[in-house]
Amino acid sequence: MDRCLHILKEGPHIQIATINDAIEAHQLKLTFETVPELFEKAEGIDVASVVSAPFANACKYTRETLASSGILGIYEELEIQYATQLWVLVHACGAEKMISGEEIDELLSRHIECLAPILENDKLVKLFDAEIRKSLVDNPYYSAELLIREYATESRSQNAIYLPKCLSQGDFDSIMAGYLDDQRANPNYMEALFNWPSGATKCRFSPSPDVKVRAKQAHDKAMDELLRQGTGFEYGAGVLIDPEQIACKGVKVEGLTLTYSFSETWLAKYTDNASIMNNCRYLLDVVDLSGLMAAPAHSHEESGLLATLGPHVLGEYRMNTISNTRESLANVEVIAYANFLESRGTRLEDALE
Repeated sequence: MDRCLHILKEGPHIQIATINDAIEAHQLKLTFETVPELFEKAEGIDVASVVSAPFANACKYTRETLASSGILGIYEELEIQYATQLWVLVHACGAEKMISGEEIDELLSRHIECLAPILENDKLVKLFDAEIRKSLVDNPYYSAELLIREYATESRSQNAIYLPKCLSQGDFDSIMAGYLDDQRANPNYMEALFNWPSGATKCRFSPSPDVKVRAKQAHDKAMDELLRQGTGFEYGAGVLIDPEQIACKGVKVEGLTLTYSFSETWLAKYTDNASIMNNCRYLLDVVDLSGLMAAPAHSHEESGLLATLGPHVLGEYRMNTISNTRESLANVEVIAYANFLESRGTRLEDALE
């Protein structure tokens, strides 16, 4: 706001000497149109008329500089904080057609970071279909994360992106395969790749079965190497059927591992079908006190830190450490109980039937 008011005070004397000045003039206009209440302190100034003149000069400067220096020359004079706003200005000036395919090709080969904001401009994507496709395919590390983040995760950008029409399914798989071959590939994106959402994405492509298998293998290998270094923490659940225990159920906690113990004498004493089903409900951790399944995950159990880590796949079932522990505990208890019954000539399945 302070910067906007400072520019306003310059009024008609504002000089557009660089592309950064032009972007500021355009951003001033956008800010006034979007949040006019910010300019209530500008007393005695007709803000609408004051912001329109610098914007007109900004458009004139942009078009003239594009004609004389080209988009690459403009970009290399750009202050880093205006990297995205440049393309908004180009679009506002209707100057897309003043850029040549050779210029876009050279710009993207030198500055791949321009790819994302260019993909947000549908006019540029239509004009430079082949050049943008080439950049996507030639830079799999950058473009794969961009596509995965945009179409498969909840971390999508604020503005939609447009893909070139000539980009094919083969190109898409080639990009993803190239990403998996890169040593910098992130396991979070690998996970999103093999869990690619079905029906919840606007992307016209989806990874081939071969790419999904490779992503799963690469993810497991990367996580194995990461955990071998001592990174992360370990938690677990265990079950013990104790012949010496008198109480029907006991609990032991060691670090982040929860172990339930059951009395062998108690379990062996009651093996009729009704008692087996009662044990499943009241002794094992299959359901909670309300009779609801204990395994489902609940959003309130997910810590804020873990909720923000990594890109989450669209529509994914969000498990957490608490729900994982409950599910593991329920599974191992049921398996242990089933094996115990079978060793005594009884089947859990018969009781269920």
